[in-house]
Amino acid sequence: MDSKIVISLLILAFMGFFPEMMLAAELRCHCIQTAKGLMLPKHLANVEIIPKGPHCHTVEIIATLKSSQQICLDPQAKWVKMIINKILHSSPNKRHQ
Repeated sequence: MDSKIVISLLILAFMGFFPEMMLAAELRCHCIQTAKGLMLPKHLANVEIIPKGPHCHTVEIIATLKSSQQICLDPQAKWVKMIINKILHSSPNKRHQ
C-alpha cells in the first residue's frame, strides 16, 4: 500500500479515537502579541471580540484590515476601547454591512 494512504488512514483513525485532542488546539489564546500604535478605523474591515474563558485568560480583539491581514489589538488601549464602544452602540444594520 502507498505510504501516503497509510499515513492518511492513520491520521483519520487517530482523529476518530481522540476528538478531544482536536479540540485542545482551539483551547488557547489566538493572540500572541498585540499591534502597537494607533490604527485608523477606516483601515478596518471587521473586528472580532473573543471573551476571556478557559481557552484564554484575557479578552482578545482580532481586527481584519481591508487588506485581509488579521492583527490583534490591545483591549486595554484607549483607542481600541473607543472603537469597541462605537461598534457596540451602533445599529445592528450598520454592523453587518
